[in-house]
This record gives sequence, C-alpha cells and structure tokens, in this order.
Amino acid sequence: MGDKTELKNQSRNLDWNKIFNNQVHTIYEPLVDEMNNGLKKVYEKYVINGNEEKIQLIEKNIEKINNLKNEIAKEKINKGITKKRVANGFIIFFCFLIIGLFFLGFYSKNKKIIKEFIVFEAERKLLMNKYIAENSNILLTIFNKFSMLDWKNKVLEELQITKVNGIAKNDLLIFKENKNFFGFNSIQKYRIRDSYYYDVLYTKEYWKTVTTSATGTIVITSKDGPEQQVVVAYHHEPTPFMERKQAISVPTNYKPDLTFNKIEKNLSKKEYDKKIKKGEFLLENYEFYQHYNFEYNDKIAFIDYFKVKTQENFIQYSKYFNGETYLFGKKNQNIYVAKDYSDRLLPYSSVYNWLGHLVNLSDVVSVDRVYNYLMAPIIVNALRPVFKEITQAYLNTNIASEVYNPNAKYLSNYVYSLHKEKSEPDLSIYDIANKALSGQFLSLKTYEPQKEIGMFVKGHVFNKEKNDVRAIISLSMFSYWKLKLYDHVFTRGITIAVPFERFKFFSENKYIFYSSKYKTKKNGAKILFNASNYSKWDVEINSILLEDYEQKQELETIFDEFRNHRIIEDCKILVDNDGLFIFINEEINKPKINKLFELL
Repeated sequence: MGDKTELKNQSRNLDWNKIFNNQVHTIYEPLVDEMNNGLKKVYEKYVINGNEEKIQLIEKNIEKINNLKNEIAKEKINKGITKKRVANGFIIFFCFLIIGLFFLGFYSKNKKIIKEFIVFEAERKLLMNKYIAENSNILLTIFNKFSMLDWKNKVLEELQITKVNGIAKNDLLIFKENKNFFGFNSIQKYRIRDSYYYDVLYTKEYWKTVTTSATGTIVITSKDGPEQQVVVAYHHEPTPFMERKQAISVPTNYKPDLTFNKIEKNLSKKEYDKKIKKGEFLLENYEFYQHYNFEYNDKIAFIDYFKVKTQENFIQYSKYFNGETYLFGKKNQNIYVAKDYSDRLLPYSSVYNWLGHLVNLSDVVSVDRVYNYLMAPIIVNALRPVFKEITQAYLNTNIASEVYNPNAKYLSNYVYSLHKEKSEPDLSIYDIANKALSGQFLSLKTYEPQKEIGMFVKGHVFNKEKNDVRAIISLSMFSYWKLKLYDHVFTRGITIAVPFERFKFFSENKYIFYSSKYKTKKNGAKILFNASNYSKWDVEINSILLEDYEQKQELETIFDEFRNHRIIEDCKILVDNDGLFIFINEEINKPKINKLFELL
C-alpha cells in the first residue's frame, strides 16, 4: 500500500496556521480533502457558469442520439433483420444444392426489407453524427480554453496554492548538477503559505550494455560422420536509457550550508545499538533509523535540523504511509523530495488541444464524463503525490513556518494571512524557456528522436525598460537518433551478422523572442499562430488583445512582417497573459536576430 485512497480520519479543513503538529493530519489529509472540494468549485466556476445553454444543448443532443439508437434497435427487432440476414445466407447456400431455388421469393422479400432498414439506419446515423459533431465542438470550446496544467493550477488556487513566475536558476541546480541529469520536462513554481515550491518533471540518463545475438551453423566431422552445430555470436552495445522523475524542491534559508542525502540502508535496533557502543554518532531516537538514514556534511547543523520533535514527525509520517516514503534530502538552500514518474505528461503540459488526445470525440460524451471521470482522476493522480511530498518537506516546522525571501536571512512566522500583498515578478529567462518546454512549441527536425528530448539555455539577452521586458534566448535542443546495424562477428571459422541498434546524440539550435508589452486582456486568453495559418491573425487580434490601440497597431506590424515577408519560415507565435512569444524552430543568422529584436 502507498498513498491512502481512503483517509484515516474524517474530512479536515485546511488551516495554514495549524500545520506544525501531526502533519499527515494537518497538511496531507486536508490537502486531499480540499482538492476534492476544489475540483467541484472549479467545475462550477469554469465549466458550468456561463456555459449553461451549451451544456443543455449537449444533453438534449445526447437524448436525441439515444432516441435514434433506440429507434434503430427497435426497427431492427420489429423487422426481424437479424433473422432475415441469416435466412438469406442459408438460401444462398442451399441454392448450390438446388433446394434453395424454391426459396428465392423469400430471399427477394427479405433483401428488400434489409435494404429499407439499411437506409433507415443510415439516415439516423447521419443525424447522430451531426449531434456528436455539434457536441464535440462545444466540448472543445469549454475544455480546450485551458491546458490540463491550467486546470490543475485552478484546483490548486482553491487550496491557496498559486502558480507564480520567477523561476530561479540557482533553485534548479539541485537537479542539473546530478551526474545522470538529462533534461527538464516541466518546471512549475508555486507560492504556498509564505514560501515557494517547485514541481518539476525531469529525466535522468543511464547507460547500460545491451547484448544481441545471432546464430549460424558449421559442419564438423566426428567419428559418426558429418554433423551440423549451431554457433552463437554476440554484440555488446552501450545504450542510453531514460528514467523520468517527479520532484518538489523547496528553497530555504534555513541552515543554508547543510547538505544531507538519503542512504539506502536503514538500521535495526540491534545495528543502532552496536554503532552507539562503537562510539559512532547517531540521532537520539533509534526508531528514526528504522525508517531513514542520511549522510551529511555538518554534524551540528544535522542535529539542529533533526531535533527530537522532527524525528518523531518523520517516524509518524513513514508509519502513515507504511514505510513507502520518497527520496528526501537537502542540498544547501534547497530541500528536495523525489519519486519515479511513469504517468502521462498531460497534467504537466500547457498544450491546449489536449481534449482530442484524451477523449474519443466521435463517441457520445457528456460534460460530466469529461470532467469528473476523465479529467478529475488525472489531476488527482498528479496532485496527491505532490501533497505527500509537501507534507514531508514540512515535517520540520522551521521549513513549514519559513517566510522565504531569496538572498535574505532565515525568517519564520507561525501566523499566515491570505490577504497579504504579494507582487508578481517578471518572467525570468527560465520562465520563458519553460513555455517552450511545457507547450511543445519547438521540435527536432534533423532526425526522428528515439529517446527523451532535452533542452538547455545556451545564452540570452534580457532588456528591461520601465515596465517592459524584451528577451532573446538561445536554446540547445537534443536527443538520440537510432541506427540499425549489423556487427559481422567471425567465430569458429564463419562470419555471423549480429543485428544491433546504435543510438547517436544530436542537437539543434532554437530561439525564443519575448516581449512583455503585448498581452491578452482576458484571463486565460491566448492566440497561437504558425507559418500555415497567417490568415487567422486579423480575425482574432481585435477580440482578444489589449484594448490599447497603439499596442494593437504595433503587434499587427510584427504580424505583417511574418505574414508578408516570411522572415522566418518555421516558427510559432503565442500571445497570452504573460506576453508575446516567438518560438523559432530553425537556425537564424545575426541580421535576422537583430531585425526580430528591433520589431519587439
């Protein structure tokens, strides 16, 4: 058993001022309870409200579809279509035996009724398809207005956890400095209480030797005469393997020089006593070591971090989850909790056209089914482990109570007020790069990638004038492509062709141009264009963008440059609440870079 599906206690209210004892009952359980309430609130706010007529139309169409299905089924029974089809099959068969010729009159009559039914059925299926298509279009307008990541974030907002900008490079080093780190899949930063946490998907790379084989035959002569023998040849190929991880990282100013990491081997009471007798240092509570063991760089700071009460909290946490805890540690100014991740990427994706990948829109689908039976379980499965990770990070009350401020000293506050003014920072370079990462706006073109795709920032220009930010980011995007080869191995006098796969690394340069000046005016509104749909720009620009006429004219000038001059062929342009993003999926020279930057 892992995360509890059924909570051990009755529903609890989340109170961020009462999270300093019994954290599984004051943090984890209330978060899970409030998540379920949050899902209901988001459903009412963003699915039901304002869409009542559309939803009513969907329900009426479903009723019509069901009525048409019933008409077809009833007509099929009344006309005995199945029996007539079987009978005609027998008549055709017996025609070969001459006996069936006496029943040709019945055959013609049955065939006429079957044809009439086919027409009857086709007419109703045509109507059904019309209603299904109408419903599909409505469902797309309701659900695809937000990405799955946006929907998840709206649920978190109901729990007083808010997505924020300001991804800091130093907060990512805890992942990037791992020797097996390959690349990020998604980076999201959230404000929680008076601090932050990052919810990160990333990939680690491991190399293993894959052995393949093939066989051949040789003829040997024994005392009994010629004899065939099977010969096996082998090829050993170093091969990259990818392992996806999900983790939270909590930046902290508490014990900024302390680093500790989990050791796989826990200690029994007997092993604990033996080490104590030898004079080795261990924490006071022997039971702690039955659940955890850590290596560390500073004994005094480690003792201070794991005071007796914190040890008890960690023990209680492990018992609650039946010992199934995640990888936990601290590296300088970041606490991390990490786990393997094998679920779908959808709850970490900012792609908007997600519904068609989740739901077969040619089926009869209701709004309730999409949200409560398809979307909600995905969000729950994504958030429940995160709540478990947050709870573990907050088992130390110094972390749970921290008022975090980068580049400042440690400060804590046991009283939290939701109504504090909190200014939203500008997008950082890593926020901008993360748009490309989670939105899948860039792709590899040289080869078909056969492994995970990685990306890192090579360089950037960041220019802030008054309240407007302009930026250029140079990215390297990389993966492996695959060659199918043969190793011709000579053994025992013959050559055997052994098949194997070789993975070769490749990378491509990409660019992102950003301006904070041009933003959509409506919350959640966005415009997305690429080289194949320039004609759509004028239609959407007036209804969604800021009402500032001068900005609108400037943005239209930028669009005209792309539309009329095609200065970049392979690119996507996004305008959303954060600003204007131009994702360039090809190598460009310095004159083009300068021209684009001048346009912003």
